Parts: sequence; structure tokens; C-alpha cells
Amino acid sequence: MVGAGAHREGHDNPADRTSHHRTKNTVSGVVHGATVQAGAIYGDVHFHPHPPRTVPHELPPPPVTFVGREDELAALDSRASMTTSGRCALIALGGVGGVGKTALGVSWLHRRSDRFHDGLLYVDLGATDAHRPMSASEALGRCLRSLSVPSEQVPAELSERTSLYRSLTAGRSLALLLDNVVSAAQVRPLLPASETSVVLVTSRLRLVGLALDGATFVDLQPLSNEDSNHLLAMLLGRDRVEAEPVAARQLSELCSGFPLALGVVGARLLAHPQWSLVEFAASLRDQRNRLSALSLADDVSVQAVLDACYRDLGSRAAQVYCQLSACPGEDFPVELVGAVHLDVVEAKAALTELVEANLVQEHQPNRYRYHDLLRAHADGLGMEDEQSRQETKRQAIGWYLDRAVEADLTVNPQRWRLGPLYASGKQPTHFNSAESALDWYEQERANLLLAVHEAYEHGWDELVWQLCEALWSFFLYRKHYPDWMAIHEIGIAAAQRCEHPLAESRLRCQLGFGHLDLEEYDLATEVCEPALVLAEAAGHRESISTALSQLAKAERGRGDLDAALSYFKRSLALVEETGNLRGIAIRLRRIGSILLDQRRIAEGIDHMQRSATLLEVLEDRRGRARTLTYLGKAYASADRVWEARAALHEALAVMRDSGSPSYQADIVYALAALAENDTDITTALKHLREAEALYRASGHPRHDEIHERIARLTSPQQATQDESA
Repeated sequence: MVGAGAHREGHDNPADRTSHHRTKNTVSGVVHGATVQAGAIYGDVHFHPHPPRTVPHELPPPPVTFVGREDELAALDSRASMTTSGRCALIALGGVGGVGKTALGVSWLHRRSDRFHDGLLYVDLGATDAHRPMSASEALGRCLRSLSVPSEQVPAELSERTSLYRSLTAGRSLALLLDNVVSAAQVRPLLPASETSVVLVTSRLRLVGLALDGATFVDLQPLSNEDSNHLLAMLLGRDRVEAEPVAARQLSELCSGFPLALGVVGARLLAHPQWSLVEFAASLRDQRNRLSALSLADDVSVQAVLDACYRDLGSRAAQVYCQLSACPGEDFPVELVGAVHLDVVEAKAALTELVEANLVQEHQPNRYRYHDLLRAHADGLGMEDEQSRQETKRQAIGWYLDRAVEADLTVNPQRWRLGPLYASGKQPTHFNSAESALDWYEQERANLLLAVHEAYEHGWDELVWQLCEALWSFFLYRKHYPDWMAIHEIGIAAAQRCEHPLAESRLRCQLGFGHLDLEEYDLATEVCEPALVLAEAAGHRESISTALSQLAKAERGRGDLDAALSYFKRSLALVEETGNLRGIAIRLRRIGSILLDQRRIAEGIDHMQRSATLLEVLEDRRGRARTLTYLGKAYASADRVWEARAALHEALAVMRDSGSPSYQADIVYALAALAENDTDITTALKHLREAEALYRASGHPRHDEIHERIARLTSPQQATQDESA
């Protein structure tokens, strides 16, 4: 018997094995850790524990003022047990906004949390956001990460995410609360493959399509008068309610039993203990006819309550509340507020007042968002001064452009640019490293994309194409191909609309790069040929050189190496005229890659070495790492294996810090080829599997090629060949 922490005085002597006539196989006493029971063990025993799996508990805290709903809670208990083999219980909670769907779902799941040993997941799908709902693919990505799948291993394609999610959830006991759903299509990929799991869906709509997926429906009605009074008593204290019972009942009636309205009323009265309930009830009957709106069982029933809160705000807080609803995105950082008419100190003070009034939420440190109904309320108020609202929106988009330019300069300080903000010579001050800049892009990704869309919708074309150019470093290193393609199509349209041919040429080349990454060479040519025509018509050498370089890569992808080399040489000659050292270094690398393809190994290595030297002088670590990747492959072609490994490992160290899965994959793939050439199949497979995961995470199509290679190396025939080698 060997237990964890067991001590042995040495190894058994094989010569003594025959002297043991009997083997005892018993366990006595307390064992801490793992235990192995066997007849006899010669040598060491090693235990390799799996890393612990995090059990997600993502539900918001249970509402402290949840009242009533006994019938609905009983219905959830009953319907949660209505499952069929391989299918989870799916329950759709329906009702108008503010009626308490989320509160019911959260409360029930907290009460029944002991049923779900594998975790409680929460996703707000944003159906009531002022912009657009979350996609099923993004929601799946969040769920997979919650289930301990590393970000770099989350597939890019919706179908692959769905398959992985179903595999991970099979047989598990999970609960999901999918909040603010807008369509049945959002829900279907998120259904666990387990009859011991439950999915609660909340939506303002009755999602009848979910009936095809076995859903049952629970429709919520407003609270009864009795429960409404109880809720007010919980918020304000029973003594205060009993001191003004008639006014308390009037407030309940004016709120029409909507928990959100009652909650806001109670919060404001609690914050102002000197106010009487009679006076506050009277404020809901003001001359702006809030009473009739509040008496309707619809979203407008909340309007009067929110207007009362709004009227009590200070002038700065009121200004922020109205204007920020015009800003693109689901949430906003305090710096954005500071860029819209206020400095950061005033912005923080105004936001603090809004948080205390429960009109915005600080869901992360210094990041704020509206509740969906509150944003709609603020939108309506902002419409009273549409000119100011549009000015705010433009300022917000301008802030995103300014910050994106800084991030781009931090990641790629020496790349030539077209936008006027780059020409100002302003140095980045908000990012201390390329990694922090890329992380900012990632955090603000949804807001940046919305900024592009909204700027285009408002005809602010100069902002659109400049934003697209400023997003280049993000797409180069983090990929996000669908966003890359969609945003650049909009940018090209904006450049055409504002008649800026150089901007169109620039964005066509950036879009073409994405197609080249995806090995869509004909599409890349189709996009970049007009870019060359536009650049030549303008006589802009940098733009001409860039377009030639993209066309060269497309020719290489199609196998026409002579045409590719001709394009690259023309491109190099132009950047040599401009004196752009980084451009020269990159084109030397690209020419070197063509020479390697033509088996002109020595010439290829020479070009790569010259490129690496230039980039080292320029202190362009990432650019040099890309060149070292190609140089490592060149050394391998020349059987200079030690130099190949050294170059590739140096490049990998830089790219791991850069957070670029695709470029890391290129290097690991090259290391796999080296190991395979050395017949080190174990190491080759290790590298191939990592490369496959990295390519898959970035959405690169090469993961299929690597998957086939792994299958070949792990086939029985290959194993036999390896043994006979």
C-alpha cells in the first residue's frame, strides 16, 4: 500500500521478490490523500492531480425586498421537474418590463441552489438594451469561460462553441438564468445537454418559439395591493407606513403593483426621511399627467416614478443622466463622462449621486451602466434637447477615437498612418504597455463597434474611417475576424461617401489583410486592386506600396511566386524612397519568404537577417518576433536546427506576452515541424495540439489542417513506422 505522503527507506530489490511468500493488501488507520492497493509495486508511484474545476456561482444577490409570488414559485418548483431524457427543464418567464421577472428567477434559484451542484450561470442577453442584443455566440463564449474553458481555447465558430458547450454540460446539474432575451434563437445554443439542468429565461416578449424546445411558460402579473404594501413596509419600515396608511396605499395603487416602481419610490423616500408619504404621492399626480401614465400596466408606469427621481437630482447629475444615454455601448468608463462637458472629478461626483439614486449602477470599479428601463427613461428626457444629445454622442465617439489612436500608437508606434490625430504628434499617456492597450481594446470592443455603427448612421464619415484605421492593431493581434470584416466594410462605405480616396485605399488594404489571414486570396485581390488604383491616382507612395504588398501576398497564396516577388520588389522600392525603415524591414521579410518558397534558401535567410536587424534597431519587438518566426523556418530549411529553435523560442517569448493567439500558433506550429523532423512525435503532438487550440481561438482556418496532421501522427500505421524507424 502506498498512500500520499508515505515514506519508504529505499527501493525494493528485484532479487528479493521471490522471498515474499504472501502479499498483504490491507488499509489500516486514517489515510490522507490518495491510496494505491496492489499485490506488489516495484519503483515509484506518481500522482498527477487535475487542476480544480471552478464551480460558477454567477447569480446576482437575492433581492432583499422580494415579496409574494407564492403561486409562481410553486409553478417553478413543479415545472423544473418536467424533463425528458437528455433535455433540460426550460422555463420562460414573461411579462412587461419592471414586473419582476428577474427578481423571481434569482430568488427561486437561490432557494433551490443546492439542487445544482455544478454551478449557477447568469447571462444578460441585453434584449432591452437601447442598441442591440448579445449574440448567442458571445453568450456561449461567456458560459464556456465560466465553465473553466480558457479564453484561448474557446472556439470562434458558433457551431463549434455549441458542440463544446453540450459536451461540457452533458450529465451536469446546472442552472442558467438567461435574462432579457429577445428571441428563441438566442436561447437554443445555450441549452445544456442534461435532464438534471434547468434554464430560466426572462423576456418582455412571449417567446412562443421556445415551445418547440419543450419550454413551459410562467407569465407574471403585477403584485397585489397587499403585497405592494408589504414591499413598501420592507423598504421604509413598518412604523413609517403605519403612520400614513392611506398615503401608503395610494403609493401602491399609483405604482400599479410594479416592483421596480415600488422599489424606486421606496428608495427615494428612505433617502429623504423628512418627506411625508402624502407629499410624495402628490408628486406623482403632477400637471404633466404622470398619474394616467402610471395607472397603465405598461412600461410607462415606471416613467412617473423615474421622473420624480430625476427632478431631485443636482444639475450636473441630471445633465449626465440625460446625456450619457446618447453614448454608444452597454456601459461607460468614468473617463468618458469626463470627456462629455465635465472634468473627471465633476463626472465622478455626478455619477456617485446617480448611483446613490439607483439611476445607474457601478458594476465594475469606475465603470457604469443603466438598468434597461432607466436608460429608456433617460433617452426620452434627452429627446427634449436633441441638438445637445447629438453633440454628446459625437463627443463620446470622438473620445473613443482619441483613446483608440493612443492604443494603436502604443502597440505599433512606427507604422505609417493617415488619420489627422496621428499627425498631431500626440504621445500616448493612458497605456504603459502594448498589452494594456490591447486589453483596453478588448474591454471596449462592443462599445467601439457600436461607435463605428452609430457614427456611420449619423453621417459622421470622417469619424468612421478614422476609427477603423485606429482599430488596426486590435484586429492585427486579436483577430476577431467577423468584426474585422464588418467594420471595414462600413469604413470603406464611409470613405466613399465623404469622397476620401486615400482613406478608402487604406481601409481596403486593412480589409484585404484579413482576407489574406483567412486564406481568401481571390477576395483579397478583389478588395486590394481598387486600393492600388486609388493610391496611384493620388500619387501617395506609402499607400501604393501597401496595396502592392497586399497583392503580392495574394499572388503568393495562389502559388504565383514570380508575380508575388515582382509586387514585393516594387513595394520595397517605394518605401526606400520614403525612408520608412519599418516598412523596409517588413518588405525585406516578405521578399525573404518568397525566396524561401523558391528554395533560394541563402538569399531568403539574408533578407530575413537584414529585416531582423532593422527591427531590432527600431526596438519593434513584435515586428522582430514575426521576422524571427520566418527566420526560424528558414534555418530549418537549411538544416541549421539549433539556430532555428533559438529563433523560434525567442519569437515565442515575445508573442506570448503580446496576447496574439494566431502569431503564437505560427511559432508553435513551426516548432512542431522541427520535432517531427527529429522523429520526436511526442513533442510534435504537444506543439500541434497547442497550435490547433490557438488557431481555433483566433478563428484561423488552419486549425483543420493541423487536426488532420495530428490524426496522421496518432494513426496506428504511423505508430508502427515510428517504432521501425
